Amino acid sequence: MVAIVLFMNVAIPKLNDSIASCFDVAKQFEIVVIKNGKIISSKSVNCHEGEGFQRVRLLRLHEIHTLICSGIKRFYIDQLSSIGVTVIPNINDSIKNAIHRFLSGELTKISTIKEQTKSDQIVSHDELINWTEKLFKDFGYSILPCTEKDSSLVDL
Repeated sequence: MVAIVLFMNVAIPKLNDSIASCFDVAKQFEIVVIKNGKIISSKSVNCHEGEGFQRVRLLRLHEIHTLICSGIKRFYIDQLSSIGVTVIPNINDSIKNAIHRFLSGELTKISTIKEQTKSDQIVSHDELINWTEKLFKDFGYSILPCTEKDSSLVDL
């Protein structure tokens, strides 16, 4: 009889004891080694580099099979997928609960990330002006109308 031993390395971007909100800038990762559905080791790994590419490289160096994270850009999901890493995004939980949910099979389905379309990105000129006015007023500035023909939209 041959026993099959299954190893899996799981990474979670970490902020204190919770999942960091953004993969791209996470300063630490929790690396969890799982053998036959049980945690056999866990360690924190620092990543102080300034870009997401270094995080992808770090996961590759640690032979990560699955990334459980909160926010992550589609670009990095594609990079990680291309090297065989399964990405489970949009998880906002403590590290402990996320691992428990993963081991219980609750996080097997990959959450979808809504792709922005060009129509999602279009903001009307009037909306931009209203947002800018509100922002300035919220910080105590006065907004005065400008009657000059070639004036800038916002002149400080």
